[in-house]
Amino acid sequence: MQLIASGNDNDKVHVFRYPSVDEKSKPVIGHGHASDVTKVKFNYKDNLLISTGGNDTTVIQWKIVLGDAK
Repeated sequence: MQLIASGNDNDKVHVFRYPSVDEKSKPVIGHGHASDVTKVKFNYKDNLLISTGGNDTTVIQWKIVLGDAK
């Protein structure tokens, strides 16, 4: 299983499972930035997601914890 991440102008980070078997699957949403999210990137081990904010000038490190997909 793989993950895809995106940031948006509404201060949130979205993480989706890939491939998705459900056309309307819901992401895991990370709340933490105070302004738009400008970049998201997984580290080389794929156990952290790094996101950067625009006007809030923050860098947030998100720990990736995968549970059982049931």
